[in-house]
Amino acid sequence: MMLFMLKILPSPANRRELLGILRGVVGPTAIQPGCLACAIYEGSGEDQTVLYLEHWESLASIERHIQSTHYHKILAAMELSTVQPEICFYETSRIWGMELLDPSRTPAGGH
Repeated sequence: MMLFMLKILPSPANRRELLGILRGVVGPTAIQPGCLACAIYEGSGEDQTVLYLEHWESLASIERHIQSTHYHKILAAMELSTVQPEICFYETSRIWGMELLDPSRTPAGGH
């Protein structure tokens, strides 16, 4: 599986435009073959960071997405950042859920 993370810090004047671009991309991206999730998260208070995340089932599916017009809009949105945008692609080989938490929540010596 692949995760794409984009962290942008827009100026107050560009925040609305940035969010408009990203909101326009989320829906079409989420329905693409291989896309497992797509979301925008906004910082609050003094943290005005915008975090854009995509979760893909494979490297091939994210590579197809990178060639799409939707992805070109994401690249344009990056230009609205006041600092160098932070971009990360993560390839995950193993994922855990609640099973990772359950053993740590059991008191020592208890079952």
